[in-house]
Amino acid sequence: MLYTWSDSDFGAIDQIWKGTHPEDNLPLEVIQGSPKGFSIPVAPAVEEEFAPGISPDDFKEIAKRLKMAGNITE
Repeated sequence: MLYTWSDSDFGAIDQIWKGTHPEDNLPLEVIQGSPKGFSIPVAPAVEEEFAPGISPDDFKEIAKRLKMAGNITE
């Protein structure tokens, strides 16, 4: 079985996903939508979880170090 996880996406996937499975010879099946079960809980937004911001002071310090490393003077 192949779930599309959406009722509107992958409309023609059944033209590719067809025939039988090479290992167990069972028919391949496309199922529109997601599997039946429980709803996915909506988690609260977490800002900058994967890409934390840089404070203005940190930015200035990083710029200062880069200028020194590159022998750049103002």
